[in-house]
Amino acid sequence: ENLVGDNGLSASDDVIGKAEHLKALAVGWMKRNDGEKKYFSDPAQNDGIGKGFIAEVDARHTWRQLPIWISDSSIEFGQPVFKDGNYERYEYLYVGRSSAGSLQVTSIKVIGDDSHLFELDGFEGGNIEGGEYRRVRIKCRSNTNGRVEDASIIIVHSEGEDKSIRLGKKENI
Repeated sequence: ENLVGDNGLSASDDVIGKAEHLKALAVGWMKRNDGEKKYFSDPAQNDGIGKGFIAEVDARHTWRQLPIWISDSSIEFGQPVFKDGNYERYEYLYVGRSSAGSLQVTSIKVIGDDSHLFELDGFEGGNIEGGEYRRVRIKCRSNTNGRVEDASIIIVHSEGEDKSIRLGKKENI
């Protein structure tokens, strides 16, 4: 069974966000590894059938288009590494728009009692056109390997209510 289910038009926004995220990862990997022979973009690499894998994946959009999608509604940080006297772990959040038009992201920030444990890097606000996405790197850093009780990312944007993503460690989300 696929992630979106039998009817992509009735899939939840969370499921569509994850589908868009996985599509972005797959297409990104194919573009990075296309090479001089155009393994993923040239139809000749698939016996001349279709438009090339990248175009085929981009065209295979059977779910609703959204004015804003996010890859995750909660992000679990796995086992950290110990580096320079601190425990560190990185995770990523993807934010995009699949419908036509523009999405204006005003801010992306971490709030909550444990917000001091997190740093954001990469996209922290700006414009996202239809069919595009941006990646936010999230760093969790602490001098103890304790629990995260209260931390969320808030995305303020032009398409309605703010988006909230709960942050935590695997044992407490």
